[in-house]
Amino acid sequence: MSIIKFEILNELNLEIAAKSIADYSTLNGPWLNQFDTFYNNTRIHASPVQRMNDLLNIVRYNGWNMNRQGQCAGILKNIRTGIITDAQLRHFWGLVDNLPNVSLCELPFTDNSVIDLLMNSFTKLREMLSGWHSSAGSVCFLTKVVLMFNWGNTPAYDTRIRKILGVKSSISDRELIESLVEIGIWLRNFERRFEINFEQFSTDVMREASRLELNPLPSGRGFDMMLFSFQG
Repeated sequence: MSIIKFEILNELNLEIAAKSIADYSTLNGPWLNQFDTFYNNTRIHASPVQRMNDLLNIVRYNGWNMNRQGQCAGILKNIRTGIITDAQLRHFWGLVDNLPNVSLCELPFTDNSVIDLLMNSFTKLREMLSGWHSSAGSVCFLTKVVLMFNWGNTPAYDTRIRKILGVKSSISDRELIESLVEIGIWLRNFERRFEINFEQFSTDVMREASRLELNPLPSGRGFDMMLFSFQG
């Protein structure tokens, strides 16, 4: 049984997709630069503590809206007071950085060992996040805060995008992986239909609309931007 409901997604054509990405790229806010700086610089060069501090201070403000249950503030406080240790943060980021570098379009064609590694890693990450704050282990927090900003190959499963995808607010790690595989199949068909490379297409549209020299978008972030402003 499919995790994703494709009725709304199947309304997308290349023109609508481009308009959605362009609309997001011209919003009056810091989101493009925040993601670009963190994904291409901070996550690579910052210490484990600084990386988490910078990430949570981005997503708790400025329209990312990921502190509604105090998740970001609570974790930041526990880092300051030493309840969350440097060793724990090194272990956490080690799990993230060892995720296989497979795009959404590649995911359906990877072998089972890659799928199993992803699922086991997602489970461990959610367990750690839940231990740091009771609301931080949600699929929304995992995908929007941790995976999209640091792995790049998943959209944010926030309320708006879950509604478009027809995904429940509470899904298992296996269901999350299965849904990403389904998105990958849909996206590969979208590429073939319109003879594009989605990552290049989304990056080109973003750069032209924003008039900013930004780095290439990973597949999950591009897909997220396409759906964020899509009026299905």
